[in-house]
Amino acid sequence: MSRTPLFKFTSKPKRQRPEQIIQQNIVSWCKLGLKPRVMFHSNVNEGKRGYVDGSNLKKAGMTAGVADLEFIIDGRAHFIEVKAPNEKQTKQQIEFENDCLRCKVPYVVVYSLGEAVKLLSAWGATLNARVAA
Repeated sequence: MSRTPLFKFTSKPKRQRPEQIIQQNIVSWCKLGLKPRVMFHSNVNEGKRGYVDGSNLKKAGMTAGVADLEFIIDGRAHFIEVKAPNEKQTKQQIEFENDCLRCKVPYVVVYSLGEAVKLLSAWGATLNARVAA
């Protein structure tokens, strides 16, 4: 006689994060497709933190709304905010975009790797690369 278990242990399904996947693809591409004199890095501002950690990070300069990726091209900062299709910027991201516009710093929201590569090419940051549409 077989017994039915009282509890069924299953692993929790991983949450799909399309925005994160797009950003990871952009970063992977940048490691191979940017000119040698172009710098870039990710600004990690998301995630839940405890009160103490959050307070310490803010005191150290972390700012809500800063774009996901920053590029230094010919000595000038350029920002890319990565969004999944149909997602919108937060209030803080819009405020950061307005700060960039006020300071005449390039800032663009992209929704795919293809858009990012075309933008980086227009900014003069890429090697001679082609991307399928």
